[in-house]
Amino acid sequence: MQLPRTIAIACLFAVAACSSSDESPLSEEERIKLHREYASKFFATGDYAQAEHQANLGLALDDDEPELLLIKGWVHVKRGKSEDVRIAERIFRDLADAKDYRTQIGLGEALERKGVLYWESAAAVESGERSTQAKDRVKRAEELRTEAKRFWRESVASYNQALKTKPDTVPAINGLQRVCALQGEHAKALEYSFQLLDLERKELDFWRTDLARPNISAAQETEMRRLLAEGERLMIETHLQASSLLVTLGRKEEALEQLDSAAALAPQRAEIYSRRSQLRRDLGQLEGALADIEEFLRRSTLDAKHPDVKRALEMRAEFELALGGAAAG
Repeated sequence: MQLPRTIAIACLFAVAACSSSDESPLSEEERIKLHREYASKFFATGDYAQAEHQANLGLALDDDEPELLLIKGWVHVKRGKSEDVRIAERIFRDLADAKDYRTQIGLGEALERKGVLYWESAAAVESGERSTQAKDRVKRAEELRTEAKRFWRESVASYNQALKTKPDTVPAINGLQRVCALQGEHAKALEYSFQLLDLERKELDFWRTDLARPNISAAQETEMRRLLAEGERLMIETHLQASSLLVTLGRKEEALEQLDSAAALAPQRAEIYSRRSQLRRDLGQLEGALADIEEFLRRSTLDAKHPDVKRALEMRAEFELALGGAAAG
């Protein structure tokens, strides 16, 4: 996917020419290929506006091009607003006959997000924060929650279909981890968390080994480091998710181990220390709890008036008082 700088510049001019002139020296197939490559590049770097722009330019030449449709669908999933989710769902449903595991993952995530939007709407309707034409707010909220659960069940089916097509696919397992947690199936979600952590460890080991190869190009090194960074971010978030699930399941000692692993990967993340401090307090490890809350305060970039900072200061005072009393006793 990486191109030498001179070629990349030439391609950019070519893409510009493709979009503005019918006299391009490139064939239609070549123009579509360029739009596809640049849409993929922009999407990988998080520039979703440019990714969609390139996808649309390519689709103007071939409105059924599956790779461009996939990218466009994923752009709308990443944006995550109600209209975006509707568009993404339609795109992935239209592509479903292709039997592409990526399509199933895309549909799974669109439905997952749709369920979240309905669940949030239910809370807003029930509280009166959001208007409704229904006479009974509570009944309407329950109807929205029922719909949300239906979307999540279909999301699970899509993720599972992706795993049938391509076993051990990380995005599908990650999706199942999230949706099971949303459905309150905490033990099942935890199984997916552990499965995901195992797969990511192997994948990170692979990229680290590949990165150590002699004579790799600068472009290859850049891409490998990007993949490593993405994998480590996923590992961190999965450790945090597993910790929350273990707390819910009453397994706080194991939850603490997950936070230890997250802190080892991301020692700069202040919130990890706050969460670990609370767990250590619950487990009676007051010295460790005090050390962690102090680390949170040292690393936090939040304003001094932020509720989390105020709570941390209260916790520090609580721990110091308890430890002082224990020493005096």
